[in-house]
Amino acid sequence: MRDKNAADEVHRDEESGAKQAGGIRVTDRRRINIDEASAGGGGDVASNEHETEQASGLKPIYVEELEARTRAAEQKAFDVQARFEQVRAELRRESDESRQRLYRAADERAARD
Repeated sequence: MRDKNAADEVHRDEESGAKQAGGIRVTDRRRINIDEASAGGGGDVASNEHETEQASGLKPIYVEELEARTRAAEQKAFDVQARFEQVRAELRRESDESRQRLYRAADERAARD
């Protein structure tokens, strides 16, 4: 009976916490069989593959693909940034040259008048 009362009390605490946190209630129903996991036997194929990959230090293929895509995106961003800086420097140089031409033209007009 005490276990049921304790469980009810925990349930009420969870509900009040959920109401305070915005009304979203999450119940974690995952279970871990420690004896089976430590013995390494009887697990599903996916977990055995995962353990093998971790033990050998290899990454799953999808992780390698994502890393390759990330490197390609980073290289593209670097190239775009370099091109931007190049065009920006060229624009700044052209603006300076135009400004100097306008000043010379204004000085020549002032000298003629």
